[in-house]
Amino acid sequence: MYRRVWLAVIALWLSAVSGGALAVDDIHAADPFDGQWKLDLERSRITCRDRPAHMLITLRTVGQLVSYTSETLYSNRRISRAHYTASYDGTPALVTGSFALMIPVSLKHIDSNTVEASYVRGFQVIATSRRVVSEDGNLMTVTTNSNVPGDKSIPDVSVFVRTHERTADL
Repeated sequence: MYRRVWLAVIALWLSAVSGGALAVDDIHAADPFDGQWKLDLERSRITCRDRPAHMLITLRTVGQLVSYTSETLYSNRRISRAHYTASYDGTPALVTGSFALMIPVSLKHIDSNTVEASYVRGFQVIATSRRVVSEDGNLMTVTTNSNVPGDKSIPDVSVFVRTHERTADL
């Protein structure tokens, strides 16, 4: 019950902030990140054990805020979803997931085609992701580094291709 109320509050807030403008077709040309992005596994180097079979990210800029939604399908048929709305000023934003709240994220625009996301746990940055959209606007490369002490993992490089579909197709 509490979760439903919380999700309803978030949905109402997002609707109020966006003025109802979070529709898939409302792409703002000013932000090259806006749109749907599908993971290209052939071009990606993902080292984690729980490697996704498919992933779709939708990004929408509304005013000074960006709305991020992802849906990931894993090889064991498990589906995971994540969502947040954040500004590019570095202010931490809550990330909601399929089952609970997740690690907060803060975003910074490095340049017009680059965004850095920092994920924080216990006031410590535990991971960073650098998102870069290609000059032609059709590829987004996300390089994620773990900042956990003692973790010597290789950075994950995920390559996403812009889709021109109206609906998510996992």
